[in-house]
Parts: sequence; structure tokens; C-alpha cells
Amino acid sequence: MTPSVDILSIAGYLARAAGLAGVPASDSNVNWSRWQLLVEENQLGPFLGSRLSPEWTLPPPVRAELATRHVRAGSAAAFQTVELTRVLRSLSGVAEVVVLKGAALIPILYHEAAERLMWDVDILFRTTEDRDRARAILEASGYRARKTIPGHHHLPALQNPVNGMVFELHTNLMTPPLAEGFMDEIWRTRRRTGLPFCTLDNPALLAHHCIHALNDPVESPLLRNLFEVGWLASRLSAAEQESFRKLVTKWKMAVLASRSLWLAAALFRTPTLFDAPRPSAYEFWCERRIEWCDCESFSARWHRHAAAAHIVRLLEGRSPHDPLVLPGVLLHSAWNALRSRVLPRLVRAAQPPRRSGARAVACGDLVILYDGHSRQTHLLNPLATKIWQLADGTLSSPELAQRLAGDGFDPAEAAAAIRQLLKMGILER
Repeated sequence: MTPSVDILSIAGYLARAAGLAGVPASDSNVNWSRWQLLVEENQLGPFLGSRLSPEWTLPPPVRAELATRHVRAGSAAAFQTVELTRVLRSLSGVAEVVVLKGAALIPILYHEAAERLMWDVDILFRTTEDRDRARAILEASGYRARKTIPGHHHLPALQNPVNGMVFELHTNLMTPPLAEGFMDEIWRTRRRTGLPFCTLDNPALLAHHCIHALNDPVESPLLRNLFEVGWLASRLSAAEQESFRKLVTKWKMAVLASRSLWLAAALFRTPTLFDAPRPSAYEFWCERRIEWCDCESFSARWHRHAAAAHIVRLLEGRSPHDPLVLPGVLLHSAWNALRSRVLPRLVRAAQPPRRSGARAVACGDLVILYDGHSRQTHLLNPLATKIWQLADGTLSSPELAQRLAGDGFDPAEAAAAIRQLLKMGILER
């Protein structure tokens, strides 16, 4: 990872603010206008403004702007805290709740809510019955459902049309759903706080943030996500580090977790906890996404089109640095694929024979596949990649599964992957 001097400077100040070793903050050759835009893009202004130090050599206008961001955030945070406390107290009367993401991090990492503003609150419930009771309580107090997202891992978000607060009610952490055994395990180890909510314990909290950090490399504040991953990792005790390794290894999340940890370590010199993962599409996208910000010469729309351009270049087997004029339909299709969050997820499946009109290109240990018929983009994991390579129409599904078992893949996982790829239309019957 080779970040710009602007990103390295921000990372250095973040590390100093959090008490991490980090890369020393340097002001040499920094574009301060872009620096501020990157801070705004990643919602880091209130945190840096809260922890301003006389030793920081920031230009006076930048220092003043950060301080202002913190003051403004304080007003919003005061309201958010009152509303969040009210809602959690009402929900705790019908079910035990576990807060996730920002709501979970504020009491662990931050000095105050103003350092980590949030308008959407994620809550985990153990059962769908508990979740539905909570939904009814929120609706009775004025919250209304947003647009439905088919197949998503939580119900449509509930938003208060007056105050703007949003609650997302979960019984799982991801789409596609994480294993029930994993959900059982992190629920058993949840931590009671003495307040009307619980949090995940530190190993499970880090596991969730490692997964979440790279889940949406277009819309999310990626620099803040990686900062929080590294910060959490640095706070684990030796026993918690071992519990974390066992947890993500047991449930086959080690590769994904290691990608987040190594990207965070590249910026903040925080613990990696695992050996370096093989290069993949995650690193490719993250290295580019982390530099995006809104400014006069590079608008948000341009950056989104640039993201689409990168994926099309990959699909055509070109270098991402080669100049390429793209038809509007390809830009639109690739951008929709990114917005649907298909790219950063591993697809556990493939199809005999391969669908004609599909194009694939290797990216590290993964394959990016573009289906010309559906205009969908998929990221295939190693098992799905192997199925794609073998699916030439000469083997039946059982024969293909048997061949994969001979190559060391679990027979049940192979059969399930084939079924899923057939269902997705990546393979043809």
C-alpha cells in the first residue's frame, strides 16, 4: 500500500490522538485543502478536533476548523445520546440488545459521543421474535421503515422522520448470513455493561469490525474503518488476541480479517495478528478508495465513475493505469455492481457449464467475473474459482463435486457451492 502524503499525515495525527505508535505525522508537502476534504470524507473532524494538541504542527486555519467540527458535533451528539438512551431503555424491556459498530465503539475507544457521530444505530437481537417486538416499539414511537433491500441481513432500516435517527435491527451480521454457530458463539460471550444494552466482547467486536471495514469499499468511510480496526487490535490483551485468532479461524474468516488488519497496520503500525494475506481485489480497491474525496476538480460522481472504470479494466485484463474510454452502459453496469456490494463479498458458488458471455480475470487468489447477460459482477473465492475452471459442460454436478473433493475441497461445501452458482446463473444447467 502506497498512500499519498495527505493520507499518511492524517494517519499520523490519528495515531497520535489515539496513543498508537503509528507513522510519525509529517506536514511536508501536504495539500491542506485536500487533507481537510479527506478528513471530512472519513468523518474524522470531530475526533481530531477533540484531541488537538499544542504539539501538533497544523496550520492555524486547519486547527480552527477541526475545533469547530468538534463543537458542532457536541450539539448533535447530545441529542443522539438522549434519543439512543430512550430507545434502548424501551427495547430492553422486551429483549436483550447488543449494540454494534459506532454505538459499541464509543464507550470503548472514544472519550465522548461527539468524537464519533452517527445517525444510524445497529442493534443485534438473538431471535427474530425479539427483533420483531423491537420493531413494533420503534414504529409505535414514530419510526418508519425505509425502502426494502431484497435478501439483506437486516430488516429495512427504521427512521424517525422528525429527528432523522435511524435504527437497523439485526439477527445476523452479514449478507449472505454468517454461520449460526458463529452467531451463537459471539452471543454467548457478549459483555454486559450495566446499561440498557450489551456489546460484543473484544475478540468478537474486532472480528465484526474486520469484516465490516471492507464490506462497502465505495460508500463507507474506509480510513476511519481501518483506523478503528487497528485501534481495537492494539487494545487486545494476549489472551484476547488468541481468542480472536481461534474465533475467526474456526469460522473461516481468517483471510478476510487479516486483510483488514494488514491494511490498518500499513497506515497505523497496529498489530496484524496473522501472516500477510495474498494480494487480492480488496487491497486493489482499498488503495484507490482511501484517496477519494469531494473537491471541485474531483467530484463524488467522477470518483464513482472512476471506480467503475477500474473494475471494467480488470475485467478486460488491462492494467488499471492504462487509459481507457468506457461506454456509458459499462460504467453504469459496473457502478451498479459496486453499489449492490457484490464486489467485496466472496461468492461461494459456480456452474456446469460456464455461462457463455461471461468474462473473468484473476486478481490475487480471487477471480472477478462479469456476466454479460445479467450485467452482474461477482468476486469468486478459491472454491468458486476452481468450479468455474472445471465447469466445461463435460461433468455433471455430482461428478464435478467428486472432482473437487479429490482436489482437497470439502464435498458438502463443493456441492453447496455448485448449487449456489447454478442459482446465481453463473453456471448453466
